[in-house]
Amino acid sequence: MLSVVFLNKEDHSQLHGQFLNDFRPTDVITFPADPENDLVGEICVSVDQAIEFSDNEKLTFDQELSLYLIHGLLHLVGFDDKNANDRKIMKREEANALEIIEKDDLWPHFLLASRSAAD
Repeated sequence: MLSVVFLNKEDHSQLHGQFLNDFRPTDVITFPADPENDLVGEICVSVDQAIEFSDNEKLTFDQELSLYLIHGLLHLVGFDDKNANDRKIMKREEANALEIIEKDDLWPHFLLASRSAAD
């Protein structure tokens, strides 16, 4: 089972700080497999970061959020981005995945629930 968690910027930054000792906003955090709980891993994405980045970049919200999920999946299968060479390899693999999605127009359509006044 794969767990995917969609978080707002504040909660995502809190998680980033709690587990990686860095409270700055980020886009994706992954947690490795937990065979004891039949979990292949967990991908936590910041929806707010995707909204902000898609507004500033040449990607739609659906494309940006898809990129975050691809990035998380790459981490879970062993790719890393801690040094320049690893980042280059990961960017290449992200581009390959995005190209396949683009070629066949397989973009998912993410619908955001509106926040209630109680939030």
